[in-house]
Amino acid sequence: MSSYITAIQPLMLKLPRVKFCSLVFKQCWNCDENLSLTSAFCNKCNKLQPLNPDYTHFEVLGIERNFSIDTVALVKTYRNLQVRFHPDRYSTKSEQEQQFAVGHSSAINKAYRCLLHPVERALYLLELADQPLHEGQLDMEPAFLMEIMEVNEELAEAEDKETVQAIGQRNQEILKRLLRDADAAFSAGNTREARSVVAKIKYYNNVYEKVREYEREHGILD
Repeated sequence: MSSYITAIQPLMLKLPRVKFCSLVFKQCWNCDENLSLTSAFCNKCNKLQPLNPDYTHFEVLGIERNFSIDTVALVKTYRNLQVRFHPDRYSTKSEQEQQFAVGHSSAINKAYRCLLHPVERALYLLELADQPLHEGQLDMEPAFLMEIMEVNEELAEAEDKETVQAIGQRNQEILKRLLRDADAAFSAGNTREARSVVAKIKYYNNVYEKVREYEREHGILD
């Protein structure tokens, strides 16, 4: 993505923002037509425009910035955008449009992969709020850490798939509750609470991944 931005920087110098009647515009790199900042194509020459490098994943996909997302609608949106901006569709277009198509497609893929997964989505929202959650940045209560340690020990000592699946089901219920709590915190704009909840989600998501790994190794999952 960084190489794409570097490649189009000279072209983006031709895209000044022009303000008329309190509205902000950009100019088409090809014909200098004034366009809205969100225009993907020029309405005069129909050329593909470069993607705004400052767009969030939500803006790239054209969806609202929320933790709660309709994943079925997200998949549909992603597929429609990939069809619209797939580089193969621009193989006979100008070199500029081919570069822009690669940039659009890459950003769409990256945004989709992040927002589809609730844990990655939560971590991304914290980053957008300038409250990123990194390892070791949040002190967890000893009782909580002890609880996680006991779950991991129980999982390590499990001798049959029934025990592992029971641990997995219990863990899933906890994750569902924490995800609801995270949704409530993000919806209320309580970033501090959301950050605390997401930290717990990361621990339980690690347990989830261990259960999945066990199930794959023992043929329970494909």
